[in-house]
Amino acid sequence: MGMVARGDALCIPGNHDAKLVRKLRGRDVQITHGLADSLAQLEGEPDAFRTTVAAFLDGLVSHYVLDDGKLVVAHAG
Repeated sequence: MGMVARGDALCIPGNHDAKLVRKLRGRDVQITHGLADSLAQLEGEPDAFRTTVAAFLDGLVSHYVLDDGKLVVAHAG
């Protein structure tokens, strides 16, 4: 998140990120495919940080078109 905020990196969301956002927003989701690890990492963090993570992930764009349209970056899962 810091690298994106500084303009040093780009980030696109994957299906794991979308599921994490749903869980952080209080929705009932199946805890599979490593989601338990992410939740465990966030468990010790303050509520404000978890809110920041959810907002960051929720605000990501689905894809980037770079190099004058010669390169498209997307999660294709």
